[in-house]
Amino acid sequence: MTFSTAYTPRPGNGPQGSLDDQPTTLEAWGAYVPSRSVSLEDVGGPLGLTRAQMKVLRRVYGVRDMRLDPEQSLFDLLLPAARAALKEVTDPSTVKYLLYGHATQEVTPSTMDAADVLRTSLGLHDAQAFGLSQQNCAIGLAAIDMAGALLAMDGDPAARALVVTGEKPFAKLNQDYHSLGSVMGEAASACLVARGGRGDRVRSYVTRARGEFADGILMDQETRERANNAHDPEVCGVIREAVAQAGLELDDIHRFVHYNSLMIEVSTELGVDRDRFFTDNLPKYSHCYASDVMVNYTTMRDTGQLEAGRHYLFTATGLGATYSAMVVTHAPEGDR
Repeated sequence: MTFSTAYTPRPGNGPQGSLDDQPTTLEAWGAYVPSRSVSLEDVGGPLGLTRAQMKVLRRVYGVRDMRLDPEQSLFDLLLPAARAALKEVTDPSTVKYLLYGHATQEVTPSTMDAADVLRTSLGLHDAQAFGLSQQNCAIGLAAIDMAGALLAMDGDPAARALVVTGEKPFAKLNQDYHSLGSVMGEAASACLVARGGRGDRVRSYVTRARGEFADGILMDQETRERANNAHDPEVCGVIREAVAQAGLELDDIHRFVHYNSLMIEVSTELGVDRDRFFTDNLPKYSHCYASDVMVNYTTMRDTGQLEAGRHYLFTATGLGATYSAMVVTHAPEGDR
């Protein structure tokens, strides 16, 4: 079964009026990666990877190093990114929603609500806080879209939502994805979302699900091969649809900001030069669940690679399987 949806404005039914004619905007964002870097070989042995498997990961998929710090807690990972996104917020009461997107369904003990811990730790006492999952590594883009929908329905133009992503690999099963070309690392990201605010404008969002691949890492070999074969065409499909929904052409997209993968087949099928795909962080961080896109976008900002008025395409996929794409226009300095 295939399910697909595209971004459309939601009606503003909140008490203060409608914001359905205003775009979702990213006003601020930040990222955090642990300082401790380890090599693929450092983790490959404990994970039981063979030399041949590690060779394939290095040479075919570009995996080299990743950030892992077992001495840091989940919140040591998440809070620096969240605080970076909130640093210009002078009134915490304007942040009405906190969305914590995580790819792994279990991130804390059952007695702990991670979103509520984040809300309290950040002093966002008036915010409604909740977690989002089920779209796995594509959940970050879904959370941005949901944040925009919540703000539209809220109806308060001063209201903001904070989206946070990040998690720690805690078992072999959720770190070793060598058959899919990844060994997972640690990173966190956060972005402050507004409706009609001063920031980067979200122009479109498209997501598609293939329910026949819902078993994810537990798929049998035949289903896994079908999922692998479907991956690149599905990614290209949501990219093309998101670009069209934004009223643009592929040539209008300045850079493609994606989960940490080489994207060789995708760039070839789209007919897009591989240099337009941002891959600088792949050999340093490997794949970091739902945080790759915003970590990469933050890196581009911090290294002067974002240009005002240019269009950027975010794309992420989630095991299970979800394929998502979002087009964002980087705001001029005076509009941020």
